[in-house]
Amino acid sequence: MSDLPIDPPVDPALFGLNKVAYSPREVMELLGVSRARLYHSVSAGELKVCHFGSRSLILAGDLAQFLLTLRAKGIPSRKRTRTEPGFNAMGAQIEGAPE
Repeated sequence: MSDLPIDPPVDPALFGLNKVAYSPREVMELLGVSRARLYHSVSAGELKVCHFGSRSLILAGDLAQFLLTLRAKGIPSRKRTRTEPGFNAMGAQIEGAPE
């Protein structure tokens, strides 16, 4: 027997997933992320990809587990900086701007 912890299965229907498996392109569209961001999550071990012949597939259960993990981590989105009038994002004064 393996000593590796096994995550309890997550019902993909909780996230509105109705297929057994999704292509990387479909997952990119579902999540609204770029190909680079998707494959970063795969290479970081956050999202599992399986292969069926020459096709890469992401099983709905693995995608649901990934989404649950994101929710549990509470990863904040990138904060956008708001600048003061007359200053750029780096804090430097913009030429010709009123003081």
